[in-house]
Amino acid sequence: MFWIGSRRRRGGGLFFKMVERFEVDLANQIDNKWTKDTILAMKNRNFGFSVKIKSSDKKILKKKFISELGDKSDRKHNKKVVVMIYSFLIFKLITLNKEWVKAVSVCRDYEPLFLVSKSLSKICKFYKDEPVTNYISLRFKRNKKKKSRAHRLANDVLRVRKKEDYCLTARDLEKLEEVIRKNL
Repeated sequence: MFWIGSRRRRGGGLFFKMVERFEVDLANQIDNKWTKDTILAMKNRNFGFSVKIKSSDKKILKKKFISELGDKSDRKHNKKVVVMIYSFLIFKLITLNKEWVKAVSVCRDYEPLFLVSKSLSKICKFYKDEPVTNYISLRFKRNKKKKSRAHRLANDVLRVRKKEDYCLTARDLEKLEEVIRKNL
């Protein structure tokens, strides 16, 4: 939990409101197994939401954008593609829950963090949406030994104990492909 401060209209002074931060975490890394689904989940004490990208969709993206050669420039390019996919999932997760989310703590699954932030901004620009950081507090959390609530939710969805709240559609994938093409 943290406090958000703002000025009152009348009377001056600061008005503080307590907001609970949402945790965002992955189950099954995007590039770890291209043959398995990836789930990105967001959770706080009272609310949880998950976004799923199917393995078949990941295979299509891999075929179109991932180079198998393995030299340094290809590895760098592949990393940018994976970060763009990760940022797209974060964007979907946040925009689908704008009314609930005011603060987010994102797990450091993909680095460099500036590339994740930059990709998120590019995706917002592509959608002609205001930057995510304008309406939420976005921060990257340090690695902890303890598994987060979001990680537990993502694993439950991955293991089919719970159903995902949103699965990327064909239209979403078209948009994602377009974003990747435009920005790489």
